[in-house]
Amino acid sequence: MTSYLSNKTTGLFSVFIFLFNSRIAISSVSGMEILLYIFLTVSGFYYYIKYSLNTDWKQFIYVILFTVAGMSRPECFVLYIFASIHFLIYTITLKKLKTNTIIKLILLRTGVFLLLILGYFYFNYSLSSTILPTTFYAKVGERGLFYAIGHLNIKMIIGSLFVYPLISFFLWLQLLCEDNFLLLAWFLLGIYIIIKQRETKHLLFFAIFLIFHPILRGAVTNSLWFHEWGRHMANATPVFFIFSSIVYLNFVNSIKNNIYYKKYMKKILIFIIIYTVSYLGRSLIFIILEKIYYLTSRGKSFMEVYSIIEKMFLNLRMFLILLLLSFVFLMITIKFKLYYSFFIIVILVSLYGYIFNIDYFVRKTKCVNDINVEMGKWLKENTSEKEVIAIHDIGAIGYFSDRRIIDLVGLINNDILPYRFKKNGKNILQYLLIKKPDYLVIYPEWFPDLIKETSHFKEIYYIPVNKEFANFVKS
Repeated sequence: MTSYLSNKTTGLFSVFIFLFNSRIAISSVSGMEILLYIFLTVSGFYYYIKYSLNTDWKQFIYVILFTVAGMSRPECFVLYIFASIHFLIYTITLKKLKTNTIIKLILLRTGVFLLLILGYFYFNYSLSSTILPTTFYAKVGERGLFYAIGHLNIKMIIGSLFVYPLISFFLWLQLLCEDNFLLLAWFLLGIYIIIKQRETKHLLFFAIFLIFHPILRGAVTNSLWFHEWGRHMANATPVFFIFSSIVYLNFVNSIKNNIYYKKYMKKILIFIIIYTVSYLGRSLIFIILEKIYYLTSRGKSFMEVYSIIEKMFLNLRMFLILLLLSFVFLMITIKFKLYYSFFIIVILVSLYGYIFNIDYFVRKTKCVNDINVEMGKWLKENTSEKEVIAIHDIGAIGYFSDRRIIDLVGLINNDILPYRFKKNGKNILQYLLIKKPDYLVIYPEWFPDLIKETSHFKEIYYIPVNKEFANFVKS
């Protein structure tokens, strides 16, 4: 896709930084759907860019890809909505198609989209009496915009609309900074250029997705993290790489053809000043957020939220220095015509992060093998096929045990959710007493109350967790 929008060099560069991204490498083996919905998202972007103006059957390729991406992760359904918004802006402002044709295409594509998701909703409803998968309700719980509206919780509605989206976007910037601070500089500059030049072509679609996807996620889920290693935003990572790479190359090309590149240096200096001022003014932002958050709080201290936001400014002074150096480096490459050396530096930065996190990846893999896989194998060898296992982690333990299981988190059986969320005085113990599983497999740290119930449970097997794995278990 990058080659299609730019050139083969930029395309090859995007591939390399994606391959050497440690966050993708680790999260792709943590969740089963990660690489699938990354592939569907990027493919959808490519076919949207290539065939969005078509009036034949090819116009539906991106619609199908984005819809299937939503079936792998429900938040991906917004991809089609973003594409439709961009399609309207692009075709109307540039007068690419007649108004009647635009309306006809939007209606046809939306019809296909609705037809597919209605089948998906019916499938989910027939299994669990909910239109979205049980994984969504298990992870979002009693929070988020939909829950707030359904229960007319005004405080939660305010928080979902004005607080969590902002926090989510801040955390998204932090994640991008950790990915590659050099590319983040070009992401921010690209947004500025799009607004300044009123760009309506395909880069605008990238920008809409990269800005509003984390914002909507914050509103809908009220979540203050993107799960382990940001895997719930993994599909946005390659889009970020492609967008930043194209912005850089376009910027370089515009300067190569203009000997008065000093005016660009002035704009860059203004950009850095604005960014620095925003850093100095963060205390004021936090004071405003604090006032709003107290109105929408559900019992948490604002300091918890403050500490999470503060992480976004992770060594921000150093980040600003690195940001400044990245632009200075650009000026040097322009002066001496070393345009593609920037790509090499970015790849080296990504490679450094990849190598730096290898140790974490190895220890985490060993943790899963020594605890979850080992427990699954023990259950297979020491239990019968008729016995039922209640477990909190259905992945490796469920697979290697090859037994009937009850999921204590509710990813596959949503009837536990009222007990897990303690509705009407219910709790997980009551649920277990009703279901009466033969075995209960848990981390003691996760279910301290159940460990105390010695009248109902008796320890028969225990895998010790040494200090090397303790942080993984607690997290």
